[in-house]
Amino acid sequence: GRAMGNGVMASQSDLRHSRINNATNQASNIRAMGGSTLANALTVSQSTLERATITQTGNQSTDIHSGGGSASLGYGGLASVKLVGVAAANSVVIANSEIKGANVLLDSNEARNFSAIGGAALGNSAQFSDYRGGSLGNYQARLVQNTVSDVSANGGQGPALGGALADVKKLATALANTLSVLQGQILGNTVHTLVGNTARQVRADGGSATANSIWLTQANIRNSPVDIVGNVAVNVTTSGSKTTVGGGAIGAFEQRGRALANSLVVDGQ
Repeated sequence: GRAMGNGVMASQSDLRHSRINNATNQASNIRAMGGSTLANALTVSQSTLERATITQTGNQSTDIHSGGGSASLGYGGLASVKLVGVAAANSVVIANSEIKGANVLLDSNEARNFSAIGGAALGNSAQFSDYRGGSLGNYQARLVQNTVSDVSANGGQGPALGGALADVKKLATALANTLSVLQGQILGNTVHTLVGNTARQVRADGGSATANSIWLTQANIRNSPVDIVGNVAVNVTTSGSKTTVGGGAIGAFEQRGRALANSLVVDGQ
């Protein structure tokens, strides 16, 4: 099942020269078991997104929980109906779509107390995965002055986001104020910016916890500026490991997980 509040879903759609603005919305106490929950959410899958402007500003979300299904809060996106245990707050997720010239801005959003059992938890994050056309170009993704506190993910069976968070099968992944791109080529005229974001108490049990970071998985990047400036991360933990203010360094690795803060991560080029 699915519960939705103030949500937008697009599947097999043509979104050209579109403008989607989600501002100053509030959502709280949303829960799902064995399904999905969307609040102030945008979900895009199997679509074309060309010269679209997506803006998420001043939204607040509290007490969002998912167990054994999927949940999304605050301009978040659910990429696949096969999600298992995903909770997202103030996040944009676009999967299996063609992206050209998009402008994505997440500014001054706040997410507090959300969790996922059996998959991934995202807060104030942007996720591009399994995109069509083989390359991303001429787009901007900016995360500015967002705040996340108390986010947790616990591992479980099955892939989350159609595998979009690296290999999360039986793992937990917690993303806070993070830009994640999976697979393909990232060409010129792209901008990735994280400025003035704050993340506190980000936890992943049996997987990876990432705060204020840019995570590129199985992706090649060329002639594309990356700015990670003035972000604060406190208590980012995974399987008992912890990093506080990463300073661009990988804080801790475990056999099947890591804790990252204020970092640029490139996996599997």
